[in-house]
Amino acid sequence: MKQLQVNLPDALAQQVLAAGLWESEALTDLLTAELHRREAAQTFAKLQGLHQATQVALSESQVMEEVKAYRHERLESRS
Repeated sequence: MKQLQVNLPDALAQQVLAAGLWESEALTDLLTAELHRREAAQTFAKLQGLHQATQVALSESQVMEEVKAYRHERLESRS
């Protein structure tokens, strides 16, 4: 397991400690959620670029297929 040292402004550090967010489990959950959010943002940016390049509107079913493919790819990468 990797150990990290972080420098935070005093006010932020106090808020984080008071909220119980400095526990390993809470930090793991927060960082994992942020990584997933960034992955999703990248995927949607790619989809938007594809949409703009083709100038064809995606139907709801096409969007759902892309979302399913993304979720499948994400699950595969975790294994």
